[in-house]
Amino acid sequence: MRKIELSLASDYVPSWTIVDAIRELFQNALDQEAQGLSNKASWTYNDGTFTISNKESTLTTQSLLLGATTKRGDDALIGQFGEGYKIATLVLLREGKQVTIYNYGLREVWRPRFVKSRRFGTDILTFFIDKEYPWTKVPDNDLTIEVSGLTDEEWHNEIVPSNLHLQHDFDIEEINEYGEALGSPKHTGLVFVNGLYVCKYEPYKFGYNFKPGHLKLDRDRKLASDFDLRWL
Repeated sequence: MRKIELSLASDYVPSWTIVDAIRELFQNALDQEAQGLSNKASWTYNDGTFTISNKESTLTTQSLLLGATTKRGDDALIGQFGEGYKIATLVLLREGKQVTIYNYGLREVWRPRFVKSRRFGTDILTFFIDKEYPWTKVPDNDLTIEVSGLTDEEWHNEIVPSNLHLQHDFDIEEINEYGEALGSPKHTGLVFVNGLYVCKYEPYKFGYNFKPGHLKLDRDRKLASDFDLRWL
């Protein structure tokens, strides 16, 4: 078993919530699908356990480097900062959830947890990579990230409203090259990019779901330029 320590303390990005972490996992999976349509993204939720998968993706240990990304400069993708699943994992562990990464494409299972660092004297994010073969049959996907310990309240009241991919009962009023306008009252003033919630702007009558590349976002995906948003 390999052990890889990341220089990330458990209290990094203290404002991030479970919703932010799940958003990052969706962002990565959708970006992977956008880079190759055969690399289909899929997800499930059942009895407190959420899984999100890609058909053909794998994770290498190089991806654990903070800032490492293959997506920078591609406007068709959402993620650009190279933090993604690493920060999502940290936040989920901090919130008492369990994360397991089934990296079948490389025949590995990654089990992250916080470990007290002798060098830094604090808990840091550590990935344990196991080469033992746990699969009894070939899985449908080369990469699956499993998050367990969620409550139904967290899922239905916080995560689902922040993600259009998990909703099925809303109206699309108009579609153009920038995205779509959402007519359901529950989406009034809400701004999404590629189906993932960004922020709320009270003056707007509709909600909006923009395609990636049209609306510049900050690292935390919680702030968009008011000027850009009004122009769009």
